[in-house]
Amino acid sequence: MAFQRILNGYLNAIEFTDCGPDDPEMSEASWSEKLFIVAESHVRDFLSRTTDDLLHDLDPEQVGHDLWFTRNGHGVGFWDRGLGDRGDTLSEICRAMGEVDTYVGDDDELHLT
Repeated sequence: MAFQRILNGYLNAIEFTDCGPDDPEMSEASWSEKLFIVAESHVRDFLSRTTDDLLHDLDPEQVGHDLWFTRNGHGVGFWDRGLGDRGDTLSEICRAMGEVDTYVGDDDELHLT
């Protein structure tokens, strides 16, 4: 599975859910270098918990979206893709990873918890 494409999807999902115009502080904050490092570790952790057969034929960017959406309890995700048992398993993996929050630090940059 293409790591960079999954990461891009994960980052796009963060931007979509947490950096919209409804929250000017979040939308105007620059993204910290540490956010990218933490996001990379999240994707690597997810991939270490999955197998190729769970991810085969899935779009890597959508995998990144679904990782973020599922682990944070948004109304869409792996469970919502019509993947049957495979979607349930991927959802369980995401939930086991726990929720993640974004916040603007004292440095006025966006971070992940």
